[in-house]
Amino acid sequence: MKKLALIVLTLCVPVLAWAATPAGLSASPQWIGTAHDSVFALARRGDELWAATNFGLLLKRHSEPQWQTAYETHGAAVLAIGFSPQGNGVAAGQSGLLLEVPPNSTQWKADNTGVKHRLMWVASNSRGDFLVVGAFGTVLYRPAGGTQWQKLAVPSSEGEEPHLYGAIFVSDDEALIVGENETLIDFDKGKIAQKVELGQPPKSAKPSGSDQGSEQSQEVVTPSLFAVTYCDGMLVAAGQRGLVLTKTLAAESKATPKTGRQAGKHAKAEQATGLLAGWQSSEIKGQHDVYGLVCTPTGALVGVSNNGAIISGTRQANGGIDWQVLYAKGLYAPWLSAALPAGDDDFLVAGPGTIWEVSSSNGK
Repeated sequence: MKKLALIVLTLCVPVLAWAATPAGLSASPQWIGTAHDSVFALARRGDELWAATNFGLLLKRHSEPQWQTAYETHGAAVLAIGFSPQGNGVAAGQSGLLLEVPPNSTQWKADNTGVKHRLMWVASNSRGDFLVVGAFGTVLYRPAGGTQWQKLAVPSSEGEEPHLYGAIFVSDDEALIVGENETLIDFDKGKIAQKVELGQPPKSAKPSGSDQGSEQSQEVVTPSLFAVTYCDGMLVAAGQRGLVLTKTLAAESKATPKTGRQAGKHAKAEQATGLLAGWQSSEIKGQHDVYGLVCTPTGALVGVSNNGAIISGTRQANGGIDWQVLYAKGLYAPWLSAALPAGDDDFLVAGPGTIWEVSSSNGK
């Protein structure tokens, strides 16, 4: 919910694979907008770089020095963008905004799916299927070669519809969707196969020992998962207050159900099987909200946070991740929303009114 609030306010990330711990980071702006502009997502298609903003889409080709406005929405913000290996593109955003572009084209066209909720993530597989997820449990699916979007029903408990913030295909048939209240959803073969809420708090009428007329209940706020990626055989999801969930896929057998969350707080996790089982929970110190998370070409992770920090770390021999919080010289932002690899050690990050290129200052 907090990420949704951040987006509303702006409208009115993981681990670096250096051989040693980076001594520091430096950043240089690649695009600067106005004080009212915000960049929410970054994507690549061949030699093209794309950015989703509160006013439309930005494009930069490798052969061109400047970013250019490629599409203007004249009102609705674009919050997510993604491309299939075939070159088809989908962008999504406020009020159910959905844009599509064919391969070898930069002419985006709007598609009316009938959805009015905010759409916040776009994912595609090697076959060219697309998933779009968003607010109030919205999941849209379109198979490769299809022309119509299917709105999939997500199971809800007591009428609750968690906001969904991220998705990633783990195969051509299966994808993981993450969201509010530590929600994990298994999408399999065009359908929602299973859903668990690892952060679902136990129901209670009032705090123990409270008297009539005093505070009757205290809301238990559980962290949301804002981003998910696959890196070096591991699924990594991250989000609010430094929450990190990891699951190793190597030698994983869906035929052997496992307990959902090894440090499980709530009973619903025990029902999880397959992709939703066997998750490990950890925390990034400092209570940072991680809004973007990507895997670098060297098999590492980069994350960005709510206070302008770069979240980095290294994979440990025991399977855990050693996290660090870094601040790049020349990058001053109240929040960062997205990251995109730009080389083995370099990457782009986006936030309020700016896209930066960040590099390690080791040896520089």
